[in-house]
Amino acid sequence: MSGKLWQMGGTKPDLVLPGETEKAENGIFSSKMVAETSIAPEHLEAEIVYSLGKLEIKRVFRLYPGCPVIACDFYFRGETSAEWLGAGRTWQIW
Repeated sequence: MSGKLWQMGGTKPDLVLPGETEKAENGIFSSKMVAETSIAPEHLEAEIVYSLGKLEIKRVFRLYPGCPVIACDFYFRGETSAEWLGAGRTWQIW
């Protein structure tokens, strides 16, 4: 879209969920062009769906023409392996 290529350094994942030690399984990738509407311009939408044990995760990335930012929405369904909220618990999105 913009022609810019970013080389990512490091080996850490971009999403870490507390207590989730399962490896990602059942990964599915799909992409589609989304037509312009009255509230959003035409854009590319890429969807990644996978599971970590009993937890299903869907990530929807939106890329807009001429915009250097990538929007990302997260969806969670199922059960986590650990309690995510509580004393001393933190989680990070890199």
